[in-house]
Amino acid sequence: MLAWQAGFPDRTHRLQEGAGEQPQAAVWEYLKAQPEFEIDKQIDYKLLISVAPNGYLKRVR
Repeated sequence: MLAWQAGFPDRTHRLQEGAGEQPQAAVWEYLKAQPEFEIDKQIDYKLLISVAPNGYLKRVR
């Protein structure tokens, strides 16, 4: 599963201020409700450039 956020995904202060329609905020909400998924950090480490940091999910249960 992949969640893409255009612009600058590391600007988490905007996400925390209630910009709930942002893809990264949607990922966080999804992970709260779906404990069988987690962020796949290995993908971020393998890619030299990623347009979706912390946007790759994997099923763990």
